[in-house]
Parts: sequence; structure tokens; C-alpha cells
Amino acid sequence: MGNNVTDEMLQKAMDYLIDGVDDAARAKGELSYVEDYKKPLLADIMREKHKEFPTMPVSGQERDALADPRYKMHIRAIGDAVQENERHKRLLISAEAVISVYQTESANNRGAEKLR
Repeated sequence: MGNNVTDEMLQKAMDYLIDGVDDAARAKGELSYVEDYKKPLLADIMREKHKEFPTMPVSGQERDALADPRYKMHIRAIGDAVQENERHKRLLISAEAVISVYQTESANNRGAEKLR
């Protein structure tokens, strides 16, 4: 009975678990930052709108702030950060799955050897 998990696959999985930690942590930190900065950015833009148009109601300030190119760019940054964070989550899941399959195959092979 041959192994389905190659040594190369196992090595890549182990490498990711060891070497990918910093990149995964950085991606998670970036996601947290851009999500947390969304409200302060909106407030800053609304404050600018209030200075420019003091009689504009808050709803108008918010509408203009949500349409502001800086806010739209920030929303795209959130999307990029979510994508990168999810990519690292999937890589982690894949690495763990490869290792789990390898462990199962190894145990099965050891059991088969005992039966011979």
C-alpha cells in the first residue's frame, strides 16, 4: 500500500507551519488594523465635511464621507486584507490536513506491517 502524501507534500506543509507564522500573523494584524481604522477614517472625513459645510446635516456628512475616494480606497484595503488573511487560514488548514493524512497513512502502514 503506497502513501498518498509524498515527502515533498509533507515538507511543504511543515515548512508553512514553521516559516509561515510571521506572514500569517502580519496578515491577521493588517486585517485588524484596517477594520479598526474604518470608523476613525469615516469620522475624520465627516469632520472635514462639517468644516466645509457647517449647516450640512450629519446624514449628509456621512453620505459624502462614504462616497469619498479615501473611504472607498480603504474599503478596498479591507477586502484585500480579508483575502490575504483567508488565504493564510486556508494554507494552515491544508498543511494540517496533509500532516493528518500522513499520520493516518503511517499508522495504517505500521498496522499492515504487524499483520505480515
